Amino acid sequence: MYICKTCSLPDNYPGMQMGKNGSCNYCQFYEEHKSILTDYDNLESAFLNYLAQAKETAAKNGSRYDCLVGFSGGKDSTYIIYQLKEKYNMRVLAFTYDNGFCTDYGRNNINKVLEQINVDYQTFKPNVQTSQFLNREAVKFAKHFCAVCFHQMHYYSLLTAKEKGIPLIINGRSRGQVLQRALDTQYLEPFMPTYGLKQFEYQMLKKVNEKMNQAGDASGRIDYLDGVNIQMLSYFMYHSYDADKIVEFLQKKINWEPPKKGEKHPDCWAHNMAEYFHLERSGFPQSTGELAVEVREGKVKREDAISQMEQDRKHYQMVSKEEQMRFYDTIAYKEGVKS
Repeated sequence: MYICKTCSLPDNYPGMQMGKNGSCNYCQFYEEHKSILTDYDNLESAFLNYLAQAKETAAKNGSRYDCLVGFSGGKDSTYIIYQLKEKYNMRVLAFTYDNGFCTDYGRNNINKVLEQINVDYQTFKPNVQTSQFLNREAVKFAKHFCAVCFHQMHYYSLLTAKEKGIPLIINGRSRGQVLQRALDTQYLEPFMPTYGLKQFEYQMLKKVNEKMNQAGDASGRIDYLDGVNIQMLSYFMYHSYDADKIVEFLQKKINWEPPKKGEKHPDCWAHNMAEYFHLERSGFPQSTGELAVEVREGKVKREDAISQMEQDRKHYQMVSKEEQMRFYDTIAYKEGVKS
């Protein structure tokens, strides 16, 4: 296996092509657009314009809210809600999509935050049988049930925003999540704003969604809510990101509870299964693309990213039978458990 000499991507990463200088095409794309991606003064101005437009549209709609924000209780969504309410004076509706994978850690932080930040809050629980079916299909045909959660969370966010006349949905995707598959600027923030699900998912899930739509029983199951063209904005594509500073800020302002050291995604108990499936289908950890972006942005050293990938590979290559059984019981998929 060859690893890009500039970032940390392995040569089996989707879409990767190695240049003559040993750097990959993802690094080339980033370098070509770096001046725009890191001009935080202009990015902040663009962000402010989007917020002003949302406030104006919300007023015309007679809506009680300027924006909707997905809320898991994790650091990113908590930080965004705080900043939108306290710094940008936005009328925020916090929204949780509870698909059965939420944790007590996440719920406790949500309750703690809502006691200290004056925002309205709404939870949506999908139909159990529908959720089970979609997750089973995703596991069987793509080994990617995270795609179901991502799609359904934003699907019901859009429906809720439409119902309440909310013109803007703001999400907490990291810069690594947004840029990890970026080789063109189509529907890529900050180059193009995204409106509706199909545009929003173009960069991250285009290939997965195509595979799901082509697969037997899942054919035609993906609904993009065509005609619901509410803007979907990624907060951290317009602001610099420092995870440690965000945690420090939240602990100081609202006594937010950080996860235990080394614990990833404590707001989702099925995360280990997601990582396991990712390794099985791709051959590299789920963090691979995001770490490579952090290397390009100078936030992580290349050797440290490679080391972290190997740690993740070893950690997630096995999942206990108990964890498997809990997951497969939740999605009602008896055939899934492996010894």
